[in-house]
Amino acid sequence: MLTRMRFSFLCVLLVVSSLSGSACAHRLAAGRPTFSLLRETRCSRCDIEVLARDIAGASAQDCGWAHDESQRANVVACALEAEATGRPFRMGLELNGIDSTIRAAFVRAPDGSLSRLWYDSDSSGGGAECAAIVSRRPCAALRSAPEEPSLLTCEWEGEGRRICDEAYSPARNWGPPQDASSLECETYWGDRWVCEQREGQPGNVPAGTTLRCMTHPSRLLVCVKGGTEP
Repeated sequence: MLTRMRFSFLCVLLVVSSLSGSACAHRLAAGRPTFSLLRETRCSRCDIEVLARDIAGASAQDCGWAHDESQRANVVACALEAEATGRPFRMGLELNGIDSTIRAAFVRAPDGSLSRLWYDSDSSGGGAECAAIVSRRPCAALRSAPEEPSLLTCEWEGEGRRICDEAYSPARNWGPPQDASSLECETYWGDRWVCEQREGQPGNVPAGTTLRCMTHPSRLLVCVKGGTEP
């Protein structure tokens, strides 16, 4: 067994779920297993500030964005004042995420609807590219958070839904095929593999196998077998 492969099963699945792209056209010697490394990932970014501005409308009061705790009091006071008068407004807060970037925005639209937007740069916590999402949840009312007056909370009115997901718009650039004969891999789910490169030692990738891989922070390779979409 690979001792360095003892990391979160769920994390592996979520990271691998972000891999996609066209299969490489070039092959090495017939029958030899190959792998291609992810070079670059591009996608349409989820910008919570742009989404908040679009929902609030051009005439909404801009209460600003609190990028640190010292700016929160003024931004929150502005939002509560606008909320009390029923005016359209928008405001945002940078929050303290554990293993990803978290941002929240509160918006009143011209039709009077109030909602919270929530940005998470990677809900799996793996730091993957093009993994951000923005969700929107309707609010019945807005108030200061009881445990922290410089933050806001909603009286919820319905379920949230995603309004932006970077995983649905990726364009990926894959490197050329490389010899995978020295890769030792474990299969976790279907065609999803986690591999370790063992220079000078034979691996266990079957002949003729084609892998597409990205490098995990642990220096392991997280791979998808074959040309199917993960």
